[in-house]
Amino acid sequence: MKKIFSNFWLKLFSLLLASIMWYYVNTQTRFLPAGLTEREFRDVPVKILLSSKDIGEVKISPEKVNIKVKGKKAVISKLGKDDIILFVNLEGLKEGRYLLPLHWELPAEVKIISLHPREVKVEITFNSLHYK
Repeated sequence: MKKIFSNFWLKLFSLLLASIMWYYVNTQTRFLPAGLTEREFRDVPVKILLSSKDIGEVKISPEKVNIKVKGKKAVISKLGKDDIILFVNLEGLKEGRYLLPLHWELPAEVKIISLHPREVKVEITFNSLHYK
């Protein structure tokens, strides 16, 4: 009985550390099937889609967003910010302020888990040479 309680605090600390490690590993892999992984990209730039006849000044806010994706480990490990295209479509819009949804293009087999924010504020102004 005396041996059980020898180094009691060391044994308690070891049990606590093992529990924390088990929890971390279990929650990281519990939701993903084998062979899949997740990855987060911060500050991905938002591009603007305009038709060639549109002129004027366009301001978007925010200009960069965060995105989290999942897919096969081999694909996600090679994925870079340049492979993720986030854009806002301004075709056909007139001068004014808008709250518009983001659109995206991703490589095959890559899915979005989260995108923050999903909408951007857009302000379109035309210079004085453009007729409305």
